[in-house]
Amino acid sequence: VESTLLRSNDLTLNSKTMSALETDAMNRTLLLQANQVVPADELETTQPFVRMQRAMRLPNLVTNQSNVFAVWVTVSLYEYDPITGFGNEYIGENGLPEREKQFFMIDRTIPVGYKPGENLNTERTILLQRRLP
Repeated sequence: VESTLLRSNDLTLNSKTMSALETDAMNRTLLLQANQVVPADELETTQPFVRMQRAMRLPNLVTNQSNVFAVWVTVSLYEYDPITGFGNEYIGENGLPEREKQFFMIDRTIPVGYKPGENLNTERTILLQRRLP
Protein backbone atom coordinates (compact mmCIF):
# COMPACT_ATOMS: atom_id res chain seq x y z
CA VAL A 1 0.00 0.00 0.00
CA GLU A 2 2.86 2.40 0.75
CA SER A 3 3.90 2.42 -2.94
CA THR A 4 0.42 3.24 -4.29
CA LEU A 5 -1.79 6.32 -4.35
CA LEU A 6 -3.21 5.20 -0.99
CA ARG A 7 0.15 5.62 0.77
CA SER A 8 0.34 7.42 4.09
CA ASN A 9 1.23 11.07 4.35
CA ASP A 10 4.40 10.49 6.40
CA LEU A 11 6.63 7.76 4.97
CA THR A 12 9.24 8.09 7.73
CA LEU A 13 7.06 6.30 10.27
CA ASN A 14 7.10 2.55 10.53
CA SER A 15 3.54 1.37 9.88
CA LYS A 16 4.18 -1.94 11.70
CA THR A 17 4.51 -0.14 15.04
CA MET A 18 1.37 1.95 14.61
CA SER A 19 -2.13 0.88 15.44
CA ALA A 20 -4.78 0.57 12.72
CA LEU A 21 -6.44 3.82 13.84
CA GLU A 22 -3.19 5.79 13.60
CA THR A 23 -2.50 4.40 10.12
CA ASP A 24 -6.07 5.23 9.04
CA ALA A 25 -5.69 8.79 10.34
CA MET A 26 -2.47 9.26 8.39
CA ASN A 27 -4.04 7.92 5.19
CA ARG A 28 -6.98 10.26 5.66
CA THR A 29 -4.74 13.31 5.74
CA LEU A 30 -3.25 12.37 2.36
CA LEU A 31 -6.67 12.03 0.70
CA LEU A 32 -8.47 14.96 2.33
CA GLN A 33 -7.98 18.63 1.58
CA ALA A 34 -5.39 20.56 3.57
CA ASN A 35 -6.43 21.54 7.10
CA GLN A 36 -9.61 19.46 6.86
CA VAL A 37 -10.09 17.38 9.99
CA VAL A 38 -12.73 14.69 10.27
CA PRO A 39 -13.92 13.96 13.82
CA ALA A 40 -13.59 10.33 14.90
CA ASP A 41 -17.36 9.93 15.47
CA GLU A 42 -18.11 11.20 11.93
CA LEU A 43 -15.54 8.78 10.52
CA GLU A 44 -17.31 5.86 12.20
CA THR A 45 -20.81 6.89 10.98
CA THR A 46 -19.85 7.83 7.41
CA GLN A 47 -20.39 5.19 4.75
CA PRO A 48 -17.15 3.77 3.29
CA PHE A 49 -18.22 4.86 -0.21
CA VAL A 50 -18.52 8.49 0.90
CA ARG A 51 -15.34 8.32 2.95
CA MET A 52 -13.27 6.93 0.04
CA GLN A 53 -14.93 8.94 -2.74
CA ARG A 54 -11.87 11.14 -3.35
CA ALA A 55 -9.59 8.12 -3.39
CA MET A 56 -11.78 6.40 -5.99
CA ARG A 57 -11.43 9.42 -8.30
CA LEU A 58 -7.62 9.35 -8.19
CA PRO A 59 -7.02 6.64 -10.82
CA ASN A 60 -8.89 8.78 -13.37
CA LEU A 61 -6.80 11.84 -12.57
CA VAL A 62 -3.27 10.59 -11.87
CA THR A 63 -1.24 7.45 -12.30
CA ASN A 64 1.98 5.90 -11.14
CA GLN A 65 2.51 4.26 -14.53
CA SER A 66 4.98 5.51 -17.09
CA ASN A 67 4.04 6.86 -20.51
CA VAL A 68 7.33 5.72 -22.03
CA PHE A 69 7.05 2.64 -24.22
CA ALA A 70 9.53 0.32 -25.89
CA VAL A 71 8.47 -0.69 -29.40
CA TRP A 72 10.04 -3.35 -31.61
CA VAL A 73 9.01 -3.25 -35.27
CA THR A 74 9.74 -5.95 -37.83
CA VAL A 75 8.75 -5.42 -41.49
CA SER A 76 8.95 -8.32 -43.95
CA LEU A 77 9.76 -7.55 -47.57
CA TYR A 78 7.71 -9.25 -50.31
CA GLU A 79 8.08 -9.52 -54.06
CA TYR A 80 5.34 -7.83 -56.04
CA ASP A 81 3.24 -9.89 -58.41
CA PRO A 82 1.16 -7.67 -60.73
CA ILE A 83 -1.61 -10.29 -61.03
CA THR A 84 -2.19 -11.31 -57.40
CA GLY A 85 -0.68 -8.28 -55.68
CA PHE A 86 1.72 -10.01 -53.27
CA GLY A 87 4.24 -12.65 -54.09
CA ASN A 88 6.69 -14.67 -52.04
CA GLU A 89 8.73 -13.21 -49.24
CA TYR A 90 11.91 -11.59 -50.52
CA ILE A 91 14.97 -13.84 -50.04
CA GLY A 92 18.33 -12.10 -49.74
CA GLU A 93 21.72 -13.18 -51.09
CA ASN A 94 22.40 -15.24 -47.95
CA GLY A 95 19.31 -17.40 -48.54
CA LEU A 96 17.32 -15.96 -45.61
CA PRO A 97 14.24 -13.74 -45.77
CA GLU A 98 15.10 -10.04 -45.63
CA ARG A 99 13.39 -8.19 -42.79
CA GLU A 100 13.80 -4.65 -41.50
CA LYS A 101 13.97 -4.49 -37.69
CA GLN A 102 13.97 -1.35 -35.58
CA PHE A 103 13.66 -0.49 -31.90
CA PHE A 104 12.04 2.70 -30.59
CA MET A 105 11.50 4.31 -27.19
CA ILE A 106 8.43 6.54 -27.36
CA ASP A 107 7.33 9.12 -24.78
CA ARG A 108 3.61 9.90 -25.02
CA THR A 109 3.79 12.80 -22.56
CA ILE A 110 5.46 15.08 -25.13
CA PRO A 111 2.76 17.16 -26.84
CA VAL A 112 2.78 16.79 -30.62
CA GLY A 113 0.40 17.67 -33.44
CA TYR A 114 -1.29 15.31 -35.85
CA LYS A 115 -2.81 16.12 -39.21
CA PRO A 116 -3.40 13.38 -41.84
CA GLY A 117 -0.96 13.66 -44.71
CA GLU A 118 1.34 16.15 -42.98
CA ASN A 119 4.50 15.58 -40.97
CA LEU A 120 4.28 17.86 -37.96
CA ASN A 121 6.47 17.46 -34.87
CA THR A 122 5.74 13.77 -34.20
CA GLU A 123 9.47 12.90 -34.19
CA ARG A 124 9.73 14.59 -30.79
CA THR A 125 7.99 11.61 -29.16
CA ILE A 126 10.78 9.26 -30.26
CA LEU A 127 13.44 9.30 -27.57
CA LEU A 128 15.58 6.53 -29.07
CA GLN A 129 15.64 4.84 -32.47
CA ARG A 130 17.94 1.96 -33.40
CA ARG A 131 18.13 -0.23 -36.48
CA LEU A 132 18.63 -3.85 -35.48
CA PRO A 133 20.70 -6.36 -37.48
